[in-house]
Amino acid sequence: MLRAAMAAFDWPGPVPQALMQLGTRVDGAGRPLSGAHDYNLRFEKDALPPADGFWSLTMLAEDAAGRPLAVPNTYDRSSLDMRDALLRNADGSVSLHLQYFAPGYERAANWLPAPKGEFGLMLRLYAPRAKAPSLLPPGQGSWAPPPLLRRD
Repeated sequence: MLRAAMAAFDWPGPVPQALMQLGTRVDGAGRPLSGAHDYNLRFEKDALPPADGFWSLTMLAEDAAGRPLAVPNTYDRSSLDMRDALLRNADGSVSLHLQYFAPGYERAANWLPAPKGEFGLMLRLYAPRAKAPSLLPPGQGSWAPPPLLRRD
């Protein structure tokens, strides 16, 4: 009850933005995401998602009732995050591979397995950075995720 009363009166003051979620069901060209294609999400050097707490990229598909669920796969990986030992390219950038088939042993650390059909992506930033580069204030920040490129 005390916590509810404090929240109702905004005491001890506003809580900083705790979580930002950015989702998409289309690639950088506006085409629906599908496991029939391979995708690359490339973060330039020093341009990973700006979170003071934690960030993760989760692949989602809808169940029969239309609810988003993590995509099951034999690799047992439904997300990539800042705790993963992501491999860097020679120029310091990080390329994430989103596709149905494994991209090969040398790229497996940066692979997020896709389902055969359509899917969506959710980028979550816990305690998003307030200083530039930042997503804050929402919709006006200096950082934006890179486009998701389809490789045909």
